[in-house]
Amino acid sequence: MKEIDGKDAFSKFKPEWIGFVLSVGKNNKPNGMVVARFMKASRSPPMLAISIGKESNTYKLIKQSKEFV
Repeated sequence: MKEIDGKDAFSKFKPEWIGFVLSVGKNNKPNGMVVARFMKASRSPPMLAISIGKESNTYKLIKQSKEFV
């Protein structure tokens, strides 16, 4: 593997958008998850599409409450 210095390594990164998904459980305890991949799903009404693993706590809370922001 070719070695490069830190300055060159960081110059290869491109800025990316991230999202933050918030949900709550039955006890109203908030839960947050950072998502690196999402896309616009609708302009009217405004909606985003995200992908969450079925094993994650966030997925379970969204299934229970049927909502997230």
